[in-house]
Amino acid sequence: MTLSKSSDEEHAETRDVLCGVRLGFDGVFAVLSSTFILCVGISCVAEEAMYKHLPEFDYFWTVAFVELLTFAGMSVLGVLFFPPENNASSENASSLRQVIQNRKVPIRLYVVQATVMAIYAAVAKIAYKYLNYATGTVLRSTKLIFVMAVSVVWLKRRYTAWEYGSAVTMIIAVACFGLGEEAAGAHTENHWLGYVLSVLSLGLAAVQTNMADNAMRDYGASTLENMLFVNSLGLVVVTAVACYVDGMDAVRFFRNTPHALDLLAARSLTFYAGALTFTELTRYVFPTHHIPPTDCPYETDTFFFIVSDTRARRPPRRSPPRGKA
Repeated sequence: MTLSKSSDEEHAETRDVLCGVRLGFDGVFAVLSSTFILCVGISCVAEEAMYKHLPEFDYFWTVAFVELLTFAGMSVLGVLFFPPENNASSENASSLRQVIQNRKVPIRLYVVQATVMAIYAAVAKIAYKYLNYATGTVLRSTKLIFVMAVSVVWLKRRYTAWEYGSAVTMIIAVACFGLGEEAAGAHTENHWLGYVLSVLSLGLAAVQTNMADNAMRDYGASTLENMLFVNSLGLVVVTAVACYVDGMDAVRFFRNTPHALDLLAARSLTFYAGALTFTELTRYVFPTHHIPPTDCPYETDTFFFIVSDTRARRPPRRSPPRGKA
């Protein structure tokens, strides 16, 4: 009698295939993490060039609008052309209408989550007006700390000593960047206002992250459903505010300023690609863990935690078949 493969072995083999090519656990991890780093790098370069090098740039709500427009548009395309498979919560989701009809989460929760996300997405960008880009980006990465705090209090999650240790290292890193910025003598910007706005956005981001985790873990919503509703509803909020705050001035600025539209498009598309890649990377290493894709490119602390935890998560090698009994 020939022993057949167990379901766990078949599942492990399926997970080790990327775009039809069997790469093994390490190969898939290397491709996803390298793609994530590349996309985030391009996105950050384009964003910094836009904020710091375009003359008189002050259209942060417009950047948030284009970001959410990209996420909402890609979510719709994902539903139309890449429907979920093998997902009990959306097994018949072959069209946009069916995904909407099969919604698992009450719409009021999506409205609240979308509003929180829209506000923090814009506030976080406005903070860059008062901080240099490196300090602001490292500060945004500390969202992990706020997420952990809200998770412990609200969702009753538990973390290990190593995870708390990673949070402490992020606090030390931010302190060093802040002290370095002050020592550099860049006193023309209101750094304290930048820190206040960053902390406010981090608190809002932590609430939104846990709301997304609650939707996917407790209500059974798919990542695609959460992205579709939250980004679409958030887009409505940001559109209204961007039209009121930035208005036609933003349209004229991006149309007439050299390279402005190119930087905006590059930043938005690579930001989405990095978020999507990071989501797949997280789901690959932590199959039951959820991180909202809109947060992923700034989760550098979480990324390095994943790298350090990969050896523990790597599935054991499958023993060769014993042959016939």
